[in-house]
Amino acid sequence: MRGFQELFGELRSLVNQEQPDGKAIWKILTTMAKDSPDRFKVEVAEGYLPAFIPRLSSPLHECRSLGELEEACEILLLPVFMLSLSEHEIGEEGVQTLAVSPYLSHLTTLELRNNQIGDEGAKALAESPHLSNLTKLDLDSNKIGDEGAKALAQSPNMSKLTALLLDCNEIGEEGINALANSPYLTNLAYLDFSAHFIGDEGVKALAESPYLTNLTYLELSENRIGDEGAKALANSPYLSNLTYLELDWNEIGKEGVMVLAQSPNMSKLTALFLSYNEIGEEGVKALAVSPNMSNLTKLELSENRIGEEGVKALAESPYLSNLTYLDLSDNSIGKEGVKALVDSPYLTNLTALLLGWNEIGDEGVKALANSPNMSKLTYLNLEGSNIGDGGAKALANSPHLTRLTELNLSYTRIGKEGIKALNESPYLTNLE
Repeated sequence: MRGFQELFGELRSLVNQEQPDGKAIWKILTTMAKDSPDRFKVEVAEGYLPAFIPRLSSPLHECRSLGELEEACEILLLPVFMLSLSEHEIGEEGVQTLAVSPYLSHLTTLELRNNQIGDEGAKALAESPHLSNLTKLDLDSNKIGDEGAKALAQSPNMSKLTALLLDCNEIGEEGINALANSPYLTNLAYLDFSAHFIGDEGVKALAESPYLTNLTYLELSENRIGDEGAKALANSPYLSNLTYLELDWNEIGKEGVMVLAQSPNMSKLTALFLSYNEIGEEGVKALAVSPNMSNLTKLELSENRIGEEGVKALAESPYLSNLTYLDLSDNSIGKEGVKALVDSPYLTNLTALLLGWNEIGDEGVKALANSPNMSKLTYLNLEGSNIGDGGAKALANSPHLTRLTELNLSYTRIGKEGIKALNESPYLTNLE
């Protein structure tokens, strides 16, 4: 049995790591508290740990009920916990009861996804003096409208939030304006506001906010954003720290994408999602020739009608050499487009390539399988791409695809021979 001092030494070692292991730390803390409660309280809980708390990037322990949180607080009365109550159907009254618990003051993360808490529930959270240590609040799918959003925006109790997830609610123009103009949300680095249909005007409110300068992650999928909204984001001097921008399922065309691509405010982006828009060949060419896109490691462009010429533009871009993930699904790409991709000297760092629902055919797959430029791929999606046994055999016999762990060949024409070749391949042994 390890003594108190030995455990304390292990604790110090874990705490001093560059990325402390929360689970391991919590395990040691619970053991110390059980074996030596008095020494633990004085030397660790009150003496040593408080100075460590600001270094924590995530909670030490996840609780799945209020009772479990209360038990955790008997060990440690510090803001180091996460309470996850997603999909519990707790409703407005349940949240109102939860919000008065003093144990919430020891939370940094609260997850309440899909609980139908509505505006009254959001107001109860906003008014709770026990939530002032929250850094992450997840309220996805809760039927929160403008009044609930305004309550959250006007609450000084939310001033430590760095992550706010409000996707799939019912917030309109009033709500987004309140959030954008809140002096209490200046620490936000992560904002998920998908599926609200706020349109260009709502996006403009975000883009014009001087309070959102710390945002690095912004998710605005399914919001009926058009070219004007894209232009507002691109021209915003307040959003120049963005590294992740998700704009899937909107109405952005080539003009909006051209402005995004040309904006130096977007030069820190490492991930850009534009699937299910209308950017077309000209839009993708604008991305390809932009030096502002040179930090991208992840690019999603599925269902944008970019065609063969658009793919060739991507393949010829020296600015996309950092890409590791590329999604070009459902883009009217044929074998010539695939050949351009796999022959590109700039796309050799790809680890994930999604080409599903294109007319690639066996010839396109053979070009891919024969390319040493694809040797870093671990994930390849070719579903619905008109591939037969010839294409399957080419994949099976490729010495360049040995790192693949996932291969999607659903909805293809592959028959028994192709399946046999894949199953017996000496190169595809890492497939899960």
